[in-house]
Amino acid sequence: MSGSEHRHEYPEELIASLLATAARALEWMVPKPAYRASLAKSDGSPVTAADVTVQLLLLHELRRRAGAVRVIAEESAASLGDDAGAWMLVSQALEEFRPWSGLASGTAADLGSALAWGREAARDEYWSIDPIDGTSGWVAGRAYCACVALVKGGRAQAGGILMPPPPRDWHSIPAVRDGIFLTASIGEGCRSRSLEAGQVGNTIGAVRRGPVHHPPVWLCSVRGGPRTERGRRVLARAAPGSQPLPIDSQCKYGLVALGQGDVAFRVARTGSSPEQAWDHAAGMLVASEAGAKSSDVMGKEIDFGPDGLMSRTTGTLACAGELHQPIVDGIAVELRSNE
Repeated sequence: MSGSEHRHEYPEELIASLLATAARALEWMVPKPAYRASLAKSDGSPVTAADVTVQLLLLHELRRRAGAVRVIAEESAASLGDDAGAWMLVSQALEEFRPWSGLASGTAADLGSALAWGREAARDEYWSIDPIDGTSGWVAGRAYCACVALVKGGRAQAGGILMPPPPRDWHSIPAVRDGIFLTASIGEGCRSRSLEAGQVGNTIGAVRRGPVHHPPVWLCSVRGGPRTERGRRVLARAAPGSQPLPIDSQCKYGLVALGQGDVAFRVARTGSSPEQAWDHAAGMLVASEAGAKSSDVMGKEIDFGPDGLMSRTTGTLACAGELHQPIVDGIAVELRSNE
């Protein structure tokens, strides 16, 4: 489709449609263990045939609905490398989905090329896509999500996250257990949409988080480690008594938006690579439009960057408004103590 054929569509509605496509595909793959078998990418992070399958479907639907756009998405041909078995799983899924998706399968080389669609487009805005955020959660049967955002001038303009039901009843929070869509547009608030049989339901409700819990609920990493210990030290100063709730992915931001959690933050390690927009843009917009305060850990406005690299941003923070400044101050103390 050429640029002259570009179809103008309200971004939030397009995002909801894209996430419905992801929901339908994931619902089919959930009970099939082969789609949750992981490989290790070059950076050590896990990837599955499901990640690649969902991204291909999202790119196809975005191209069909929006035309010539710029896309920065997580997966590439290198994600599955030369693992013929994984590419075969992708191909089999696409053949299964073809009657409703319209996307034909192909060789591993064909599919690898399709994953790069939109990456070279010269535009000042881009679509950020993470087909399965929290792949480790997908693999282990915990919470995970799919995330799409439209970014312009370093700011997320519209975004959405899909939190499907985990493969097993992993947690008692209904929003996680039963599945939910959250979508938002900048300055226009956040909305929830029901998840019904893998599709966007007709129920749309405004989302506005309530008051902070006492004690506050801290949405932290499932994996633990030095970053989690640093978080404990920060909150011991900023919000004493905070109760950790480990959960994977941008589900953290979703639960902040829903008022099920009060704070989620990520402090970059010294010398580490910049954060990627696909890991934060959709969730942080959803949280802020629901009434949370979102910024980097210095309290500055988030810059998702023109290339999807958050190189001008130091970490991320989304929390109840009354906790924001104490946490920013607590992080500053923590960073000074490690200089």
